[in-house]
Amino acid sequence: MAFKWFYRILSKATASSKEDYAINCRAAIYRTPADTAKDYHNPIIENFRGDNRLFIAAEIDDNHDLKAIAKLAHTHPEVKFLVTPPIINEERLNRMAWHFSGNTRLYSQCTPETALDKVQILIIDYIADRQHLYEFGTWCYMGHGISDSPIDAAIPVACGLRTCSCPPIRKEPFCRSLIRRGVISVVRNSTQLNEWFCRHMDCHDIGQIPSHTTGAIHDNTSVI
Repeated sequence: MAFKWFYRILSKATASSKEDYAINCRAAIYRTPADTAKDYHNPIIENFRGDNRLFIAAEIDDNHDLKAIAKLAHTHPEVKFLVTPPIINEERLNRMAWHFSGNTRLYSQCTPETALDKVQILIIDYIADRQHLYEFGTWCYMGHGISDSPIDAAIPVACGLRTCSCPPIRKEPFCRSLIRRGVISVVRNSTQLNEWFCRHMDCHDIGQIPSHTTGAIHDNTSVI
């Protein structure tokens, strides 16, 4: 079902050029995480999440992202964060560990039996199956590493996450259309990120397409 909504989002938003049509065709064969969630399990992340809701900090790529997420985590110690950098190397992981001082763990340091109940931030230091990670989340911030990928930007929306992004996402015509419809919010600094999160922190629509999203999608029901 989420695949159909995702496809319809892309259908109208990307119909303006041959290049966008190619993106649309790729989306037609792309399976969103909600389509495969019943087949996907990650014991480490399930152990980390427990009964909590997760904030997905996706493609966190620079100091601006790191400072914003670190401040949000410090302000809301009761919330757990799953953080994914777009490029994985020792220098980046060390920089993230420095910003996220406190209860932070690398995914590669964990097993399904690792005690993670007191860990607030789990850094995903592998690449495979990242698209499935949104299935575990409730909220999502898309960092600077995702701004050049319009399809990736739509995945958290298709999974029903409350989604915000850094300003560079405005460069993509498709992403601008999602912002214009109110599907994705743009936050420019840590203060705006915290204000956005406080407005949405009582959200319980895990795994569902938000009503404001479906309203925008219903205006775009033609499928190629």
